[in-house]
Amino acid sequence: MAGKTFKRTLTLALGIVAAALVVVPGAGAETVTPLPATNYSSVPVCRQATPGHATCLARRLVALTATARRHDHPLAVASAKVLGGPSAGEGDFGLRPSDLHNAYALPSETGGHPLVVIVDAYNAPTLDGDLATYSREFRLPSCTLANGCLHIVGENGQSGDLPFPHSTGELTQYMNGSPQQRATAEAALSWGIEISLDVETVHAVCPACRITLVAASSEENNALFTAERSAEAMNPAAISNSWGSIEEGGSSDAEAPFNDPRTVITAAAGDEGYLDWYHSFEECEARREFGGNCRLEYASAPYFPASSPDVVAVGGTRLKVTAAGRREEETVWNGQGAGGSGCSTMFNAQSWQQEAETWGAVGCGEKRAVADVSAVADPYTGLAVYNSTGFCETRYPNESGRTEVQHWCTIGGTSLATPLIAASYALAGGNNGAEYPSRYLYENARQNPGALHNITRGSNGGCNFALNAEEGLASCDAMYEAQACQGRAICTAGNGYNGPTGVGTPNGLAALRPVGAPILHSPYISGRVMVRHVALTAGAARALRRGRSRSLSFSVRVSGAGPVHLRLYKLVRRGRRSRWIAVGRRHSMQMRSGANTVRMRNGRLRGHYRFVVSPVHGAAGADTFNAR
Repeated sequence: MAGKTFKRTLTLALGIVAAALVVVPGAGAETVTPLPATNYSSVPVCRQATPGHATCLARRLVALTATARRHDHPLAVASAKVLGGPSAGEGDFGLRPSDLHNAYALPSETGGHPLVVIVDAYNAPTLDGDLATYSREFRLPSCTLANGCLHIVGENGQSGDLPFPHSTGELTQYMNGSPQQRATAEAALSWGIEISLDVETVHAVCPACRITLVAASSEENNALFTAERSAEAMNPAAISNSWGSIEEGGSSDAEAPFNDPRTVITAAAGDEGYLDWYHSFEECEARREFGGNCRLEYASAPYFPASSPDVVAVGGTRLKVTAAGRREEETVWNGQGAGGSGCSTMFNAQSWQQEAETWGAVGCGEKRAVADVSAVADPYTGLAVYNSTGFCETRYPNESGRTEVQHWCTIGGTSLATPLIAASYALAGGNNGAEYPSRYLYENARQNPGALHNITRGSNGGCNFALNAEEGLASCDAMYEAQACQGRAICTAGNGYNGPTGVGTPNGLAALRPVGAPILHSPYISGRVMVRHVALTAGAARALRRGRSRSLSFSVRVSGAGPVHLRLYKLVRRGRRSRWIAVGRRHSMQMRSGANTVRMRNGRLRGHYRFVVSPVHGAAGADTFNAR
């Protein structure tokens, strides 16, 4: 009975979230809102990891009702459209490239054609044609084997060394073969969805990027580690790893090829919550169906390679998007899966992670904490993915009552967030000439807070998903959260660094570059505020020099009109380190395009200060000054 109550509460809560996304209808169109989440469920794409083997970390959204199977409602984003057949371009199968760019203020242009390498298991014989279809649907530049944008190699880096399956015919043959052959074919089909998600996400985020898939011969760790070494030898801008297994504590983990200081290596934090608790919950649910008892258990460690201190570990969020496709709100992903986190039992944290202001509240001591950064992962707000195998087949009745077939499906998981972050690093210039580029995240979190969306709500610990009816959000009640997380930031969001979401989600590319590096802008995004210049007015500067600083005035020049957040930070020395600490509360105002004047009242100022202007949608700017 407890399991049924859990499911009712969870689906009701998520349904309210989905139904809350509405839009004012346009002329000649009907407003279509997302279906309540009770119409869907989500399931893992790949089988559970076993010792010595990894699992892909994608989850697929599954339609449960006839209304959901018609796909005549958008997912995640409400839209003004005339009802008709399902369309990926209209958002009926999940987020589109423009939604990702708008939500995270990402540019689409680069200074060239950086290489992003994706490491996965098995081959995907339909990948070339599937990516071509994806590009046409969303009007992205062509990226194919023929034009050299897409490349597929085996785990040793050789083009002629591709693993199973070599063709769809071989897949069919194995599906009709022995039980062992069928199991291999099913695993390859599952990883084929992962490959489609990874490649299409990278192309969506970085249309100019070249993409190489390094296909390991199996999901065994040793095969994937060999593929990782081949990926690093290609000297890419970034490597994406949307897979993992529970950290085993063996020498194979410690010696794995992830310590490449000059390469951006991203790794998925997992889809089963803090220390894999959700997997235990699903097993308990199955036992309770037959009248058995079960106790929720936690794994001993987080997923590897995300637990390696040498990679960028990527956690997962639930992204709420407006009808215009812009980011409205993000919370920790928890429900029908959950973003992973945890304290490593093997690895110590890098110095820049231990220097995070909230590190003492995390609860890992000197050990590495997962994650570093995060992005959208909840399957209910997942990405539209095209894959022409039967695994991704969608059948729906058309207006004449006949059944039509499309090969779009909605995929989430930290397998979505991981290539998104990898492609964002490629847009930002890769490692930017420095070792361990993950440290930029922590440096910018301290010195350039406008470069990140701080995720302050939610937990990925064991949960009963109590409903907050006022806000329409599912969240853990105090008893369950206290039991699961014991007040620690390793599985509870809050101001500053936390385990589920790291330092937050990107707001443009600044957080992925050295502090103060220039920011590119995206032609995808309309209605954004770009901060071009921030400076004290001449009168305010004179007052500061005279020691009269009861109020401050700033000249702010922006392109575009919209809301911005304003905040003052002071540089404070603590021991041997200096950190930017927020002074007072955050203010908000509406900016008009062009010149604006901002006046702030304050007490007496002494020291080194930074005034940050952070648009709700756009690129931030700041001015640094001294006060006597």
